[in-house]
Amino acid sequence: MLFSVALAEKLKSKGVTAFAAHPGIILETSLQSNVTQEMFMEGFAIGTERNGGKPIEVEKFKNKQEGVSSILTAALDPSIASSSGGFVRDNKLFDQVKPYASSKENANKLWSMSEEWVGQKFAY
Repeated sequence: MLFSVALAEKLKSKGVTAFAAHPGIILETSLQSNVTQEMFMEGFAIGTERNGGKPIEVEKFKNKQEGVSSILTAALDPSIASSSGGFVRDNKLFDQVKPYASSKENANKLWSMSEEWVGQKFAY
């Protein structure tokens, strides 16, 4: 999400938009093939803790077509262009993003650190 915030800012003068998109939980792929039940439960516990002790709402599993729909919305929907840098979930802009995940300051820090790590500065 922070990468999208930074990229949106860097490319807005060129008319380019950037979004973070969450496809959901898709069982028809092998993306989670190496995730054990223990790892999943650990992630769920961390999420619950970060959510103030309330269990995270587990969304229904999606098929491949449903999963790609939010990505296509981010890439192709002109009605969200003015919200470049935003987060798309379930085919719409998701407005419950934590402040630390949408902070321009954090996004710029991450961008600078990434440039240091790869040993390259990117100009726009």
